[in-house]
Amino acid sequence: RRLYEHLGSVLLHCGVQQKDVAGVRRIVLRALDSTDGRIAQEAMQDLRCILSVLEVHADSMTEAAALLAGELRREARAQATAAGVSQEQIAHIEALVAATAR
Repeated sequence: RRLYEHLGSVLLHCGVQQKDVAGVRRIVLRALDSTDGRIAQEAMQDLRCILSVLEVHADSMTEAAALLAGELRREARAQATAAGVSQEQIAHIEALVAATAR
Protein backbone atom coordinates (compact mmCIF):
# COMPACT_ATOMS: atom_id res chain seq x y z
CA ARG A 1 0.00 0.00 0.00
CA ARG A 2 2.87 2.36 0.82
CA LEU A 3 4.46 1.65 -2.57
CA TYR A 4 1.15 2.44 -4.25
CA GLU A 5 0.87 5.80 -2.46
CA HIS A 6 4.56 6.64 -2.88
CA LEU A 7 4.36 5.94 -6.60
CA GLY A 8 1.50 8.43 -6.88
CA SER A 9 3.54 11.18 -5.21
CA VAL A 10 6.57 10.39 -7.38
CA LEU A 11 4.43 10.61 -10.51
CA LEU A 12 3.06 13.98 -9.39
CA HIS A 13 6.59 15.18 -8.66
CA CYS A 14 7.63 14.09 -12.17
CA GLY A 15 4.92 16.21 -13.75
CA VAL A 16 2.08 13.74 -14.25
CA GLN A 17 -1.19 15.62 -13.85
CA GLN A 18 -3.39 14.64 -10.90
CA LYS A 19 -6.18 13.46 -13.21
CA ASP A 20 -3.75 11.03 -14.92
CA VAL A 21 -1.97 9.63 -11.84
CA ALA A 22 -4.30 6.65 -11.31
CA GLY A 23 -4.01 5.48 -14.92
CA VAL A 24 -0.25 5.95 -15.12
CA ARG A 25 0.19 4.22 -11.77
CA ARG A 26 -1.82 1.20 -13.03
CA ILE A 27 0.34 0.98 -16.15
CA VAL A 28 3.58 1.20 -14.15
CA LEU A 29 2.48 -1.40 -11.61
CA ARG A 30 1.25 -3.75 -14.33
CA ALA A 31 4.59 -3.44 -16.14
CA LEU A 32 6.53 -4.11 -12.94
CA ASP A 33 4.37 -7.11 -12.12
CA SER A 34 4.74 -8.50 -15.61
CA THR A 35 8.51 -8.13 -15.53
CA ASP A 36 8.81 -9.70 -12.07
CA GLY A 37 6.54 -12.54 -13.12
CA ARG A 38 8.55 -13.21 -16.26
CA ILE A 39 11.81 -13.25 -14.31
CA ALA A 40 10.38 -15.67 -11.75
CA GLN A 41 9.01 -17.94 -14.50
CA GLU A 42 12.41 -18.02 -16.22
CA ALA A 43 14.13 -18.80 -12.91
CA MET A 44 11.72 -21.68 -12.26
CA GLN A 45 12.35 -23.06 -15.76
CA ASP A 46 16.12 -22.77 -15.27
CA LEU A 47 15.89 -24.54 -11.91
CA ARG A 48 13.76 -27.31 -13.41
CA CYS A 49 16.24 -27.83 -16.29
CA ILE A 50 19.30 -27.83 -14.03
CA LEU A 51 17.75 -30.24 -11.55
CA SER A 52 16.58 -32.54 -14.36
CA VAL A 53 20.05 -32.77 -15.90
CA LEU A 54 21.65 -33.37 -12.51
CA GLU A 55 19.08 -36.04 -11.68
CA VAL A 56 19.62 -37.88 -14.99
CA HIS A 57 23.40 -38.00 -14.48
CA ALA A 58 23.47 -38.49 -10.71
CA ASP A 59 24.32 -42.21 -10.82
CA SER A 60 27.26 -41.76 -13.19
CA MET A 61 28.93 -38.81 -11.43
CA THR A 62 32.33 -39.03 -9.84
CA GLU A 63 32.70 -37.76 -6.30
CA ALA A 64 34.13 -34.46 -7.57
CA ALA A 65 31.30 -34.07 -10.07
CA ALA A 66 28.74 -34.78 -7.35
CA LEU A 67 30.27 -32.01 -5.21
CA LEU A 68 30.06 -29.59 -8.13
CA ALA A 69 26.49 -30.71 -8.82
CA GLY A 70 25.56 -29.95 -5.23
CA GLU A 71 27.02 -26.47 -5.56
CA LEU A 72 25.18 -25.94 -8.85
CA ARG A 73 21.94 -27.10 -7.21
CA ARG A 74 22.42 -24.63 -4.32
CA GLU A 75 23.21 -21.80 -6.74
CA ALA A 76 20.14 -22.57 -8.87
CA ARG A 77 17.96 -22.50 -5.75
CA ALA A 78 19.54 -19.20 -4.65
CA GLN A 79 18.97 -17.65 -8.08
CA ALA A 80 15.34 -18.77 -8.07
CA THR A 81 14.84 -17.32 -4.59
CA ALA A 82 16.44 -14.04 -5.67
CA ALA A 83 14.05 -13.92 -8.63
CA GLY A 84 11.07 -14.16 -6.28
CA VAL A 85 10.32 -17.87 -6.43
CA SER A 86 8.94 -19.04 -3.08
CA GLN A 87 10.45 -21.90 -1.09
CA GLU A 88 7.20 -23.81 -1.61
CA GLN A 89 7.52 -23.46 -5.38
CA ILE A 90 11.15 -24.57 -5.26
CA ALA A 91 10.22 -27.62 -3.17
CA HIS A 92 7.43 -28.43 -5.63
CA ILE A 93 9.82 -28.25 -8.60
CA GLU A 94 12.33 -30.47 -6.79
CA ALA A 95 9.62 -33.03 -6.01
CA LEU A 96 8.40 -33.06 -9.62
CA VAL A 97 11.91 -33.54 -10.97
CA ALA A 98 12.63 -36.33 -8.49
CA ALA A 99 9.33 -38.08 -9.32
CA THR A 100 9.92 -37.78 -13.07
CA ALA A 101 13.41 -39.27 -12.81
CA ARG A 102 12.16 -42.47 -11.16
